[in-house]
Amino acid sequence: MTQRLKSMLLLLMLVAMTAFMLSGCGESVTHKTTTTTDGGNTGGDDGGDTASTPYPNADLLFSADDLATLLTGEATAAATTGTLIVIDTRSADAYAAGHIPGAIHMAHSELADGSLNLKSVAELEALLSAKGLVTDAKIVLYDDTITSWGSAGRVFWALEYLGCTDVHLLNGGWDKWSADGRTTELAENTLEETTFTASVNTSVVIDKETIASRLGDNDFVLIDTRTDEEYNGWQLYGEAREGHITGAVHLPYEWSYADDLTLVPYTTMKAYFDARGITADKQVAAYCTAGIRSGFAYFLGRLMGFENVANYDASMWDWAAADSTTYPMEALPNYADLVYPGWVKGVIDYHAAGSTSAAPANYSYDRDHKYLIFETQWGSFSDMANGWADASYLDGHIPGAIHSNSDVYENGYPRWFMLPDDELKAAVGNMGITEDTTVIVYSNSPIFAARLWWILLYAGVDDVRLLNGGYDAWAAAGYDGETTINEPVATTYNGSTLPEVVATTDYVAGVYDNAHTLVADVRMYEEYAGEVSGYSYVVNKGRIPGATYAFHADNPDREYLDDDGTFRNYSEVATMWNGIGIENATDTTFSKEVIFYCGSGYRSSISYLYAHLMGISNVRNYSDGWEGWSTNYVEDASYVAEEDVPGSTDGWRQERSVRPVSFGVHPEWDFDAYPNVNHVVDARWVKEVLLENNNFDNPYVIAEVGWGPAGDAYNNGHVPGAIHVNTDEIEYDCFNARNDWPVDAGDPACWDRSTTEEQDAAKGLGPDDSLPRNWWNIYPDQYLLPGIAYMGIDKETTVVVYGSDQTAAARLVWTLLYAGVEDVRLMEGGYAAWEAAGYEGSTETAERTPVDEFDPEVPGRSVAINSDYKSEIPYVRDVVSGVEADGVIVDIRTWDEYIGDSENGAPYSYIPTIGRIPGALWGKAGDGPWTMEAYVNSDNTLVAPAQIETYWTSQGITSDKALSYYCGTGWRSSLAWFYGYMMGYERNYNFDSGWFEWSMGEGSDYAGADPVLNPIVIEGPE
Repeated sequence: MTQRLKSMLLLLMLVAMTAFMLSGCGESVTHKTTTTTDGGNTGGDDGGDTASTPYPNADLLFSADDLATLLTGEATAAATTGTLIVIDTRSADAYAAGHIPGAIHMAHSELADGSLNLKSVAELEALLSAKGLVTDAKIVLYDDTITSWGSAGRVFWALEYLGCTDVHLLNGGWDKWSADGRTTELAENTLEETTFTASVNTSVVIDKETIASRLGDNDFVLIDTRTDEEYNGWQLYGEAREGHITGAVHLPYEWSYADDLTLVPYTTMKAYFDARGITADKQVAAYCTAGIRSGFAYFLGRLMGFENVANYDASMWDWAAADSTTYPMEALPNYADLVYPGWVKGVIDYHAAGSTSAAPANYSYDRDHKYLIFETQWGSFSDMANGWADASYLDGHIPGAIHSNSDVYENGYPRWFMLPDDELKAAVGNMGITEDTTVIVYSNSPIFAARLWWILLYAGVDDVRLLNGGYDAWAAAGYDGETTINEPVATTYNGSTLPEVVATTDYVAGVYDNAHTLVADVRMYEEYAGEVSGYSYVVNKGRIPGATYAFHADNPDREYLDDDGTFRNYSEVATMWNGIGIENATDTTFSKEVIFYCGSGYRSSISYLYAHLMGISNVRNYSDGWEGWSTNYVEDASYVAEEDVPGSTDGWRQERSVRPVSFGVHPEWDFDAYPNVNHVVDARWVKEVLLENNNFDNPYVIAEVGWGPAGDAYNNGHVPGAIHVNTDEIEYDCFNARNDWPVDAGDPACWDRSTTEEQDAAKGLGPDDSLPRNWWNIYPDQYLLPGIAYMGIDKETTVVVYGSDQTAAARLVWTLLYAGVEDVRLMEGGYAAWEAAGYEGSTETAERTPVDEFDPEVPGRSVAINSDYKSEIPYVRDVVSGVEADGVIVDIRTWDEYIGDSENGAPYSYIPTIGRIPGALWGKAGDGPWTMEAYVNSDNTLVAPAQIETYWTSQGITSDKALSYYCGTGWRSSLAWFYGYMMGYERNYNFDSGWFEWSMGEGSDYAGADPVLNPIVIEGPE
């Protein structure tokens, strides 16, 4: 099998590969929500704890079991207080074909006038009296869910408007009842006539005047419950204007249903609501076309426990017909390029032989106009037959559709770059396309559809449309498919390419660092940060320097696409972009030219398509993407892929290009070109790289760190899976036979350890053992390394450290790097950043999984691998005496400590000495001994390294010197050392002994040394 076919077999394993996205990877799902079972009054069950979380007004929702139990009693003839009345709100024909036993029939249309608005109260009282209803009966409504457009919800709203006090909906409606094989009947049921007296609740009705007066208010939210195409601009039902009410959020009514057509679980619905700002503290109003779907949204609001929710009964038919200035609307400017199944069916029918049907909207061609439909994916029919390629086309496709193998337009494995213009035009012609052909593209992978759409746009085809939702949407709309293989009829293509829509590598290289350009990376976050290349056939990792992370443009992430592969609401995408600096300057331009890129042009075609649909002109797709930027491909038939070089490929050498590359989570640091900034990570990195991708099957440990056993900071919530590390596990002052911790007698007092016997035993130390005083230095290596192994860490483990105190976190980071752990990261922002990102934490104590050896390659290792990361007292003495002429001591303490202030220069209760090491330069710190404002922002993120370097340089603290940082006991200096490490300083040492041992230990005046070997200075700097 060729390398190309081997590679494509890997491409077919996308889901199992935890989203290692290729130039055509994605996933196919069939519904926006979860598969459920009948969840009773909790909503559907998607597993875990969600089904056990009921809706706040869960009693409004009846399960089929609930209703079946109530139906075992005697049938109702006349309604009184509490009488069970089951109402079928489906069509009369559906009712006649079978219904729930005892159910009467009342379609939502019976309550409406000719415009589908509610009839007058008097008319409704007469109707409900004739139906046999009373306001205090127990009424259970049902419909056939999605097919009914939420008609039961519409009737629910109408009955509550009229004062009914005990109204419910059947979860799953007729669909679930019949699918479960429950008893049905054909006989028509009626009730004895009553006198229905309404008690009107006007608060559940809202009109256009009120909505217009509330638009833009922070305590008001308006929900558009219609389909994607209606919201975007398609006028499907005679609306006078296109689009949606300005400022409306979009929550299609069908999203409320799980696969079995019960309601989604409460947690899912709450996530939908919360993401759109639909909260109980606001006035909530809903609309659709004529108040039916929005009536169902009213029910959802009530189910969610909202007290201030209303239905705009007249809805879009009313609003769109009114004055456009007073009642504004907005639409997706180029919505017609994103089509829906009914439109495609309309094109097919319009061009059918002998057709007399009208052309669909936004299609101004005669019947002789040429159109083609393409299903696109990677692979030929031979590849499909061999199981190497997606065979969706063979399983069924839109009638007349031609399969378009993505290879047709690209230069092949492993590059997959778009063909040069002349070859591209020939390929387009071979697919039967002329420049004036209307082309409709679709795929079960949206990025393939978007890629072909963009390629044809670039090639100069005048009219290219993309079917939103692909074949799944076509089938869901009830249209037939076919399995006939349709072949293209080659022609000559004479269109002119559009260079303004593409960014070449040379173009990007000329503008990527320009203030008027924004390069937007739409790969996975782990690709953006440089952890993986994202491809089984690409070696190089990283990003274009300064590129903004513009979110992943493919599933399984839900940032550009919905769960079913349809395009996410464009207003939400625009809001997402605004948050990262992709903002409009005018209706047709961004404030900067935006260049989208991914690996090789597929995912970036999605984001480009969004910008195009929004009517933006100053946007480009960097088609060659990361591969084109990072790699020079050299064909070499003798080259064999190397096992220890992930992504290497037979027959091709992948040489890193001369173009600059950046890593890490701080693009604003990219142009400083510091080599180790990728050792700072954020919450998203931890979530996506470690928790979601299992660190790409490499071992990892997340450590929350602080002094002492786990306390509230850990127990009240931590990153899932994080262990707690007590800093006493890596350092100590005194280590005596176990006694009355924490303080031993002596002058100065010697603080004993707070570790457990098990933690000591991991170091080979028993309860009766003692060690020499250590002045809060880290443990000697022979104890430190097994102690780290006890944490579950060996030298090849990826470790992410975080804490509420960045100096404690830095202390552990430095210790692990000193020991020789190869991959240690600091998660800035601590747990507060995790929560602020909206991620769920855990209160469960994570169990450690100790490893046998810290260094599996050198069992029993007793010496740290990177012992040169630490400076010792003899070396510092040599620096002070001038023997080490290029050595610099850097004081990372407060100014008062540095100058030896008599009042504030000794902030530690156990360090009475004041002053500094002679010749030490002040490297800044914080306002007190436990803060580092000069290095840590108020949100616990790190100050930019360039800012630190600028100050250091002004003080003579430069990379050409041998720098030894110290503080009181090594915490603050660990953070300063980490900055030097990030910036790539070669002689970068942490003076672990610090001021504590220097000023009070052996060789100090405090200890009575004569001569004094550790001199101090108590005065301001010269």
